[in-house]
Amino acid sequence: MSLKNLVLYSHTGSGNHGCEALARSTAMLLQDFVKTPIQLISWRPEEDRKYMSDVNLKFVARTRTQSVLEHIFAKIWKTLTGSLYLYDRSDRYAILNVRDSLCLSIGGDNYCYKDFVVYGRENKYLNKQGNKTILWGCSIEPDLLSNSNVKDDLELYSLITARENITFQAMKELGLQNVQYCPDTAFLLPQQEIILDSRFEDGVVGINISPMILEYENDKGITLENYINLIKYVLEITEWNIALIPHVIVDFGDDLEVLKTIKQHFYDTSRVFIVDEKKELNCCQLKYVIAHCKALVTARTHASIAGYSTGVPTLVTGYSVKARGIAQDIFGGWEGLVCPVQNFKSEYDLVNSLMNLWDNKDSLMNNMKDFIQKIDKYYTTTQESVKLLIN
Repeated sequence: MSLKNLVLYSHTGSGNHGCEALARSTAMLLQDFVKTPIQLISWRPEEDRKYMSDVNLKFVARTRTQSVLEHIFAKIWKTLTGSLYLYDRSDRYAILNVRDSLCLSIGGDNYCYKDFVVYGRENKYLNKQGNKTILWGCSIEPDLLSNSNVKDDLELYSLITARENITFQAMKELGLQNVQYCPDTAFLLPQQEIILDSRFEDGVVGINISPMILEYENDKGITLENYINLIKYVLEITEWNIALIPHVIVDFGDDLEVLKTIKQHFYDTSRVFIVDEKKELNCCQLKYVIAHCKALVTARTHASIAGYSTGVPTLVTGYSVKARGIAQDIFGGWEGLVCPVQNFKSEYDLVNSLMNLWDNKDSLMNNMKDFIQKIDKYYTTTQESVKLLIN
């Protein structure tokens, strides 16, 4: 059976510029395989229209408003049967109306979080409705694969593309036959030129932090202390400035809020400044900003990919398999390049890691160039796999 449409789902909205990067780059890779515009099912289509007006995507609202009576009946139905289907008729309205389509779950790291069970439910709905599904560019904590429900869910996808080899190898060891390795499509993302702050002329270190990583630290407050000491160190030993770069600006996880807290520690100097405080830049423009940094220290995965792919020495304050796996694929190992916040022992761990990164930057960037030169073959293989599924 030939499928009519290509549908992207598990997309929260482009206020998360990592999600935007995935949607943009996936559309770039696959747009020639369908005659109709690729549909993007989104929790926040208004954000997508703001940041991706230049992309040939059809933005579809994921939800519809549920009436009071519908809500009451759904609650009764759940109590009687345990089924969430009537809730999903509003929360997943668009997904329940997809037919004869190839559907890509583009959340990437969705199986790294506690609510991963909802993605299995969506996978079942879509397959039952005559669609085929792909788990696209994913990272999964290997320990999660011991859950039999997760394995059953993964086997239902027609294809899984793992964006790093830790996840890929764990899936192969589980016996999954529907998985292949393909680096994150955001490596393909182009830059969009903007007028940079004049302080970039003197050199800038880019800093990103996510409120999410603060939830993973074992020693409360140590992560912010590390960031603040790192900035002090750069200001003291160089003439470079510090650009605080938000990459996710949504209400439930706004990088800007933490970056503003950091900025308050340096209120008396103009050398520390926030990029895009008005939330106007898209992910391609933020990639242009990152590409003009001397170095980057970041918590957000897709900010790190922007750094890696533009040859910027990049240190990641990661907390999950995605950061470790991507760094290991590029550099042959992740220690010293990824600093899991769970492992912070001293408030100077980031300073020491950045010093080590800078001392080895030339060899690291050679590894990065080698990786970039090799990834096209994986994208080509993935395109062929998608083409077979849709035809």
